[in-house]
Amino acid sequence: MFENRLRELPGAVAVSGAFASGPLSGFAESRLPEFAAVLSSRVEALGEMDQLELGAMATSCIATLDWLRCKAASSFALKDTFSPVMVAQRARPGAIQLRAYGGDGTPEVSELASTELALAWSCSETEAARLIAIGLDLRYRLRMTNHHFGGGRLTLAHARVVSEVTRRLSANVVETLEAQLAEAALTRSPARLRLYARRLIAKSDPAGLRDRAARAYADRSLSVFPLDDAMAAFCLNHQLETLAVIDDHLDAWGRQRHLLDPATPFDAHKADAAAHLLLGQHPITGHSLLDRARPAPAASEDSLIPFRSTDLGGVHRPTSADNESLLAGSSDPSEPSRPVVCTDGVGSADWASSPGVANPSSFLPARTELRVTMTADTLLGIDDATAELEGMGPITAAQARRLALESSSTVLRRVFCDPADDSILFLDAHQYRWRSNQAEAVATLHPYSTFPGATTPARKCDLDHRIPSINGPPDTLPVGQADAASPNEPSADRGGRTVVTNAQPLSRRHHRAKTHGGWSVTVDPEDQHTVLWTSPYGRSYATSDSSGA
Repeated sequence: MFENRLRELPGAVAVSGAFASGPLSGFAESRLPEFAAVLSSRVEALGEMDQLELGAMATSCIATLDWLRCKAASSFALKDTFSPVMVAQRARPGAIQLRAYGGDGTPEVSELASTELALAWSCSETEAARLIAIGLDLRYRLRMTNHHFGGGRLTLAHARVVSEVTRRLSANVVETLEAQLAEAALTRSPARLRLYARRLIAKSDPAGLRDRAARAYADRSLSVFPLDDAMAAFCLNHQLETLAVIDDHLDAWGRQRHLLDPATPFDAHKADAAAHLLLGQHPITGHSLLDRARPAPAASEDSLIPFRSTDLGGVHRPTSADNESLLAGSSDPSEPSRPVVCTDGVGSADWASSPGVANPSSFLPARTELRVTMTADTLLGIDDATAELEGMGPITAAQARRLALESSSTVLRRVFCDPADDSILFLDAHQYRWRSNQAEAVATLHPYSTFPGATTPARKCDLDHRIPSINGPPDTLPVGQADAASPNEPSADRGGRTVVTNAQPLSRRHHRAKTHGGWSVTVDPEDQHTVLWTSPYGRSYATSDSSGA
């Protein structure tokens, strides 16, 4: 196809001849820039479909080259470790030691092997150590992954996922699961593959997950990484359910801040709320919550005060008098004056006088929600099968029971599953009013966005009609809200029905791609979890969200 088109284009024969002549080093020095320039013009002349195919083949070639890098890295580390010179040096007191780069069953190699590779290959020592680890795992533990990776059918990102998720597993467990993981990697993006692998490993080895979780908890940490443009990233490594609760609280604070300042993106509001809380300030007003000299207001029955409806979008906007009163502070000279530290630069102190702002004495919003899927036996303590924290992944039985039993407002809903593969079929419709809980049913049936390769949790997606609703409003409703305005029964004057079987979660970007970008979707009538997407260029991609595909 596109190879023939390249040959037919002017100059292609000369380029081919230049590439075939002389050693690679001489060619690289003298003709490679010319070759790249001519090849670039040839690629620009190809059609869209040929460019897609060319990119796919180039990706396969790059994958094989990455496989060679991993193989070379592990081979160098092994030879360097057991060379006579290095063996003699390790016999000295305080000498360089051996360390385990790969998983169980891989040999230990010199701790400085990554240092030599990093300098020779112009990469970081972290990247060099990662290549050594992947290479050792491929050589000794991941034979099927090694086969597909070397053949260009898997990328380095796929191989890295399989290597990392299996590194803490015993050699026996890896031998049992690796072929299944390698096969799954052929049809999944790296992000979806990681979700699938976590579920598979947790289900296959629940006792091992419990032990690994205990060891990982001992390694919890916090780091700050500098970024470009005077920014930085804050990374907290802690238990999954703890961070899920924190994230849900910050989501609630971010939504309330966003109501007061819609012009600022939601993610920015969420980050500002987190910064305020860590600095001991109220997440909206920025007022210090640790100032013992200033008495806190009496707590109300609810930690959230309802918004007052006004002619300004339903939210009271502080007046200049409100701002002056707030910034002036107390008129009592005996009370120390403490400035309001704003971490967001948008004047969040101005929101303190708004009736729509949360009670300043409260650290947390009124209500947050986490969804955990587990068996009844696990909930009752009969077994220790792993559970699923929606949007996050598998957790241990102890973590799931703790979330269920320690909550003051736990709601139990019965879920029917396929006994063959444990995929969720439907919720018990007799437990609640179906129409008001359609969004919840969709989020339970489809934990993640159904777009190929997407990993956005359903609760953060839009609720989309697979078959568009002809006369209905545009599909922009968040999954967390029920489509109460749409009928639940079939109607002759509408296209797709507003029923759970015609609904799917999509991120806003992929929702727009389906609605306005020419993407189409069909569902396997035998399996509601299997969805086939077709791009505007006719390329098809299948995804199965029941298994994290």
